[in-house]
Amino acid sequence: MGIFLLEALATTKLYLAGNMYGASGFARLAACVLFFGLFVAFWILSHRVVIKDGVLTYTVLLARRKSIRLEDIASAKFEVGGSREANRYKPFIRITIKPKRGSGAAPIDINAKVLEFADINLLLTTINGPEPPAKAHQPRVKSTTT
Repeated sequence: MGIFLLEALATTKLYLAGNMYGASGFARLAACVLFFGLFVAFWILSHRVVIKDGVLTYTVLLARRKSIRLEDIASAKFEVGGSREANRYKPFIRITIKPKRGSGAAPIDINAKVLEFADINLLLTTINGPEPPAKAHQPRVKSTTT
């Protein structure tokens, strides 16, 4: 929310500055749209998830870097939405990393909307290990032939 408020203020300032220097309406609008597009692209490209030397680090533009050691992670889950009050400020589509009790690390919510699906699978496999193979489907209908 704060990023978009900052963007709105910067775009409004750019629009008013164009008005002061006699720029046409189209030039001001084009400058604002270009500025907004570049900012959003830079924000999306600034998301980084790095696993190096046994430490997972998550970095986002205008936010502090969050790190956790892999051996301190209890679980990692892919989550969508949430109706509780606590989920209000979390990303809607996210990877939630919960630390082990007593590790002193804080939980990390990674915004999954800006990651590719293959990267999400790789991250979850790295943390949780490979998934067990799916069981073959067994029909529940009993045979009535004798």
